[in-house]
Amino acid sequence: MMDLSLMSHVVSLGVWNWFIVAAIFFILELAAPGAFMLWLGLAATLVGVLSLAVTWAWAGAACRVRGACHCPGAGMAALRGQGGGR
Repeated sequence: MMDLSLMSHVVSLGVWNWFIVAAIFFILELAAPGAFMLWLGLAATLVGVLSLAVTWAWAGAACRVRGACHCPGAGMAALRGQGGGR
């Protein structure tokens, strides 16, 4: 079980969590090039920008919408990874 103080700190960051996750994906891409983490980082950045622009009315709906926004980027990353560098 996750420590509640850590979870409350993560929640307090709000929208910025997406930018932190994007930075982690970009750093991983630099450490191990292959364009897979690049797509995940771009998708997380897109969701972060979208979250800054849109005020989400309900936290539960916001999580589902943000997750749905991140899925296309993750799907592109998976398809790109299967291409074998072609």
